Amino acid sequence: FAELWAAPLAEFEPLDGRPLAGGEAAAPERGQALAPEYYQATPLPAGFALPARLLPHQLAHAPDLARTARHESGLDQPLPLANAEEAISYGLWWHETMEFVPWAGDAAALADHGTRRLDAAEALGFRERATREWAQLLMSDAWRELSAPRWTRLAELGVFAPLRADAWVDGIMDLVLHDPVGQAVWVVDWKTNRRRAGESDAELLARLVAEYAPQLQTYGNCLEPLFPGCAVRQLVFSTAAGVWAEVQRG
Repeated sequence: FAELWAAPLAEFEPLDGRPLAGGEAAAPERGQALAPEYYQATPLPAGFALPARLLPHQLAHAPDLARTARHESGLDQPLPLANAEEAISYGLWWHETMEFVPWAGDAAALADHGTRRLDAAEALGFRERATREWAQLLMSDAWRELSAPRWTRLAELGVFAPLRADAWVDGIMDLVLHDPVGQAVWVVDWKTNRRRAGESDAELLARLVAEYAPQLQTYGNCLEPLFPGCAVRQLVFSTAAGVWAEVQRG
């Protein structure tokens, strides 16, 4: 977060090991019983309710199986190995591939990353699809923008932030880009859903935008107060089409 926000860390005094406030509390002796009042819960004020926990990938109109599988909330949920539109194993491979893209490296570093990830795809049984969609990404307008030097990028960025008075968001964003000079913040969500029979690129993108708008809008609403003054954009990238589309703010 300090890197993404370009925080002026040099302006803060370093910690010297002393308590920041108050004196040091005496540590209890080993095996010493704590006072009974230690175990007594403080009652909540009348009418007080803890905020709800919202998981963005569960707010979408269609299941985001790859994100569910990567979020701790999905650990106890049975997941299908694959479905007609989104194979979980491929979605996990794509997310892991994009998580470790060497954005600061040169062309050789990127090529090496691609080779290693495609070898992993071959071991998993979907090298042909992976090769095609990785190549589409590298040739896309989206890639030219994502790799522009103006951005600071963070992949798999966890967010736990208030969305409204009665709800906090707990989720992970695929890719967040920040341009401190241009006052811009973009959040990109990778979608590995397969194309339906006869579906054009435009139809595929329109479907993904409609299905996942609540998820992307939630991310955008969380980012806005964290980056005051920045214009926030929300985008979905279809690996099947090799193009992206913007989700309007909600």
